[in-house]
Amino acid sequence: MDAALTVEGRDVLFAHWPIDPDRLRPHVPDPLALDTRNGRAWVGALAHRIAGVDPRGPSLPAASARSLPGALRAPLSPSFAQLNVRTYVEHGGREGVYFLDCETGAPLVGAVARRAFGLPFRRADVRLTDRGDRLHFRSRRSARAGDSRTDPDVDVRFDARYRPAGAVERDPWRVAPADATVLTNTVFEALGVDGPDRSTDSPAVHYSPGFEMTATRPRPVQTATSPEP
Repeated sequence: MDAALTVEGRDVLFAHWPIDPDRLRPHVPDPLALDTRNGRAWVGALAHRIAGVDPRGPSLPAASARSLPGALRAPLSPSFAQLNVRTYVEHGGREGVYFLDCETGAPLVGAVARRAFGLPFRRADVRLTDRGDRLHFRSRRSARAGDSRTDPDVDVRFDARYRPAGAVERDPWRVAPADATVLTNTVFEALGVDGPDRSTDSPAVHYSPGFEMTATRPRPVQTATSPEP
């Protein structure tokens, strides 16, 4: 694959909430169909540690590369925590993910992701702390302030969602069920989404030790009436 970005991640926590598709529909572009199961759409929050980022690659336009700070033209190795909030979509028979929000405490990395990949990164105080037999995650945005565990095939289906699109390549996720206590959750409020009743809808939670992936620059989604590229 003609890669423009290589990312290595560690200690990935998946938290998935079921949500009424009508609540989420206004926040996803019309060409994309929400992927549902048993009448519910899903919002996933991925809290993880980025162990390495390399933004170099022939797919990154020369003009974009020249406009980046010098430090971003070489591999970025410092470790930092990150939160990605996404939902699951379909278009033209292909399954994919649509990013609703991405939060990072590494502003230079966020600048690369916004400029070259169009990802909705915002600056936040994001921390992932290893406390021996458990991990503690917190993301505090700078500008804004029931048992619904899914069955195994839903988990695999959602976790493997990058692969059919062809823009991202990595090995299948290695995931295991996990237990988590959510002390405060303002993700839906910050996005302006009328989210699930968090007093009854607990997230389905899983853990992965990590991943390594490569990605190309995304191509615009073509609608049925759009001209061929």
